[in-house]
Amino acid sequence: MYEEIIAQNRGLLASLARRYAGMCALDRAVSTEDLTQAGFIGLMRAADSYDPAARKTWASWARWCIQNEFNRALGLHDGRPLRPDTGAQSLDRLLEPSRDGDLSARDRLADDTLPGVDAALLLEELRRGVREAVERLPEAGQRQVVRLCKLEGRSYRQAAREMGVSVQQAQRLYARASDRLARDVRLRALWRLSQ
Repeated sequence: MYEEIIAQNRGLLASLARRYAGMCALDRAVSTEDLTQAGFIGLMRAADSYDPAARKTWASWARWCIQNEFNRALGLHDGRPLRPDTGAQSLDRLLEPSRDGDLSARDRLADDTLPGVDAALLLEELRRGVREAVERLPEAGQRQVVRLCKLEGRSYRQAAREMGVSVQQAQRLYARASDRLARDVRLRALWRLSQ
């Protein structure tokens, strides 16, 4: 589902990313590529939360969601820097050449003394964490719509029919669940570990 939405809205995303690219100077740790990735997240949020009954066009809703993600990536609120790390240096910047070759700041931080984590084990832990986070949702409807739409791959229409609610109600339940899951500290920590 997301691939189709991203393909159809690539032009909108590119034009907004170009408009915000100059703001990357506010935070050197955020590149245009980072903004593009934030834009993809904004598109996915727009797709998950769009409500045609709210009298907003898809384009205006998508633009609003994308711009919110850009602002979040840049640490901006009402055009003002919000984060104390604004102006931080990128870990990908090259340090002065040395006898070891060109090293980035990230290379200096690497710790090879720690044992590697099995990717399959980490993925299973992430899946378990997602299931647990879904079960912690406060409303049964939220839990059910997330299970049906995201864990079982059904459309909002199919989920709504199975739940006995309207498609718009299923979308609203999912939007509230999605917001709550996005704030789940344990789930965010697991997600960062998997990256």
